[in-house]
Amino acid sequence: GTGILAKDLDGVFHSDKIYDDSIVEDIKSIPENAFHRDVDLEILSAGKTGLIDAYMVAPCTIYGKSRGPLPRLSIQINGMIKVALQRKELVQVGPSTNVWNSLHIDDLCNFYALLFDYALSGKDKSTDPFERFYWASGAEYVWGDVAKELAKLLYAAGAIESPTPKAATVQEEPGLLVAASNSRSVSNRGPKAFGWKIQGPSLWETLPKEVEWTIAEFKAKA
Repeated sequence: GTGILAKDLDGVFHSDKIYDDSIVEDIKSIPENAFHRDVDLEILSAGKTGLIDAYMVAPCTIYGKSRGPLPRLSIQINGMIKVALQRKELVQVGPSTNVWNSLHIDDLCNFYALLFDYALSGKDKSTDPFERFYWASGAEYVWGDVAKELAKLLYAAGAIESPTPKAATVQEEPGLLVAASNSRSVSNRGPKAFGWKIQGPSLWETLPKEVEWTIAEFKAKA
């Protein structure tokens, strides 16, 4: 996912750079030591040699519940909620000014379906495997804003003891590693190549449900 862009796990906004998947140099400039970049480069190399037709999709923060035979929640937002339920307080990393993108699970599924059809259609004339690398990214959000809203919702539900987030480091609370970095990307290649559009509800519309779902899951596993 777009975690490949993540660094500086301190909850602080660090970067004005937004990586555009329609700009090949943006994708090529991602450092080799970035998270799971070694795997990406192996796949891209296999695509370059013609061993496989390689298409890569890197999603951002995903929210919403999947609708398959085994419905499940996502990792980042729900991870912050689970930590809060365990500690009886909403905890954020540092000042939590760090920025990520978000996307509803239904929009991600639609992205995969459209890309699959496009890949089989013969319409893709790209020769550089880096031109087959896609971000699946939607609107940006600030983690601190999410933390404040989750704290209000969880407090109203009687799940935590205060409506105000508490700051911590990832060393103090490793469960917040997923909420500690910056990752900024823009999906331009998908809309241009196969007409992908974001249609699902926003992150802010979905947060009350995320809290409800995560509390129910937490209680079921208790």
